[in-house]
Amino acid sequence: MRELGVRSGPAAGLLAMLLVVVLGLVAGFLGYRFVGRPVDPAFALAREWGFGEVLFAVMTVWTVGLLVVIAARSRMPVAGVWAGAFAVLLADDRLTLHERYGPRLARRFGVDDASTGELVWLLVVALVVGAVMLVAHFRASPEGRAFSAVLVLLTVALFGIGVVLDWLHGFLENPLAIVVTALEDGGELAVMSVVVAYVFAVAFTGHRPVVDGLLGRLTGASPPARAGREASAAPVG
Repeated sequence: MRELGVRSGPAAGLLAMLLVVVLGLVAGFLGYRFVGRPVDPAFALAREWGFGEVLFAVMTVWTVGLLVVIAARSRMPVAGVWAGAFAVLLADDRLTLHERYGPRLARRFGVDDASTGELVWLLVVALVVGAVMLVAHFRASPEGRAFSAVLVLLTVALFGIGVVLDWLHGFLENPLAIVVTALEDGGELAVMSVVVAYVFAVAFTGHRPVVDGLLGRLTGASPPARAGREASAAPVG
């Protein structure tokens, strides 16, 4: 949580409010599917333009806007590239590109399974966007790489929940399929809540993440060793 900057202050309050809304939507979805209450079909998390999908779209728009603010105010170009990546995510989600073109892609390779086709489509998009992000990330300043490294971790979590559970959902039947849908869509909304709170913290509270350990080494975001620390460790005399 230290790297996210959401332990206290306005970002923590924003995260808490978003997570309360997410929990309410998940509870509403489970009630709608299992006991018929609430009765509004917009509580169905997988429904087009249902409450869950609208919230995800709104948070993605917020994320894009906040990333543009960070890029402009902090002179951090990698944040602008991240804004483009989340804009692609929003376009794919709202225009249902993976649902429209995924099955076509699968059939071209002799696979007659819509879920597998959607998974392949999303993997291709992730590879293309990821290649651009990789170049932007390693060309960034140390501060920019630390900022980007946290988003890499959050995006991997978002991709893992959304893609893997969505693929698994295609092979399940109710009631297990309902539970997996709650985990998938609720998990996506929870991760996006963290993303929004994190970029808000960087944009408006002056938060600057420090990424060390394995993640820092893999992403090139580890802070450089201080000369004073090296000097104090040197033998005297």
